[in-house]
Amino acid sequence: MFARTLTRTPAAATAALAALARTPAARGLHLKSLPFAVHKFTPHATLRHTLNAADAVDTPTPAVVVIQEWWGVDEQVRAHAQRIANCTGAVALVPDLYKGKVALDEAEAAHLMNGLDWKQALEDLASLVAVLRDAGHERRKVASLGFCMGGAMSLALGARMQQVASAAPLNACVAFYGIPPAGLIDISQLPVRTPVQAHFGENDDHKGFSDAASARALEARWAKAIKEHGGMHAHGLHSLEERVFVHPGVGHAFMNEVRKRSDFDSALVTRTWQQVFDFLTEHLKTV
Repeated sequence: MFARTLTRTPAAATAALAALARTPAARGLHLKSLPFAVHKFTPHATLRHTLNAADAVDTPTPAVVVIQEWWGVDEQVRAHAQRIANCTGAVALVPDLYKGKVALDEAEAAHLMNGLDWKQALEDLASLVAVLRDAGHERRKVASLGFCMGGAMSLALGARMQQVASAAPLNACVAFYGIPPAGLIDISQLPVRTPVQAHFGENDDHKGFSDAASARALEARWAKAIKEHGGMHAHGLHSLEERVFVHPGVGHAFMNEVRKRSDFDSALVTRTWQQVFDFLTEHLKTV
């Protein structure tokens, strides 16, 4: 099982991630008329899955849209996507927002992220969700999950789908260390209609984007929205509707196992993944 490879030595773990990224499931594909590539990751057939759409007659397989960090679609985000597929049974889809470009260093990553048209990228992500739920698949459960830039985009996508009158909101939304700028979209009402989970590092120094103070301010805004408008929990439908985690002892990008920070905590990463998998299976389960 892939989760076990993460307990190996750093060199072995990196090699395992690279090998995983080269598997056939990671090949790029175009979904209908989408103007960007989408990399598809399916569960390993030998694993037992909490989600098992094959047992649900006429129920489309749930999907998780996994959104890249500022590096692009690199081996780490591919490995994350495969792990999500393996441990939930959902199909994980990674849209290539940089259209094939992958940064080799932080300067290049910053250049690519700063050159991204965030509003267009958000519309591209919404179009992917629309394709996943096109004719005959309207009942498909879809979640989003992202890291850093992708974490901010995941929250933005959750809010954007609530604005589309003809579409259902996302079934779940997960973000790691990223909050979208207010000028992009308002995410303050997100948990009113979409179960959401957000993770931040206590020592993150990206002020206004992913630092602990910004995370706690976001949590307060969400709590206020739920209190004022009621959320799905008010109807007894969800027990895991809205959580903001500020993890102690770590900073930004604490889930990255390829570009490990000095404060990397493998035990914390394992626990956090389990929180994510529990959340996703709660809201994407089909049987």
